[in-house]
Amino acid sequence: MFTVETLGAIQYVIDGFRDMPGRKSLVLFSEDLRLHDLEPGLLPKPMNGGGGSTVFVEQITQGMHRLVDAANRAS
Repeated sequence: MFTVETLGAIQYVIDGFRDMPGRKSLVLFSEDLRLHDLEPGLLPKPMNGGGGSTVFVEQITQGMHRLVDAANRAS
């Protein structure tokens, strides 16, 4: 969940970069940002007993794709 929220915050910064001229850089320091190799045991259990861990992995993957696309468009 924290990874999804962090990606949202980065997206917010990249959206702000869009109006600035020239190339930009963003450096993120994180103690434990899980983007891959997610272990299902580390993810929250779904309330209804379904496959909730795959939902988080999917959200992170889609979020990363949107983030990279937005960063490329913002230079």
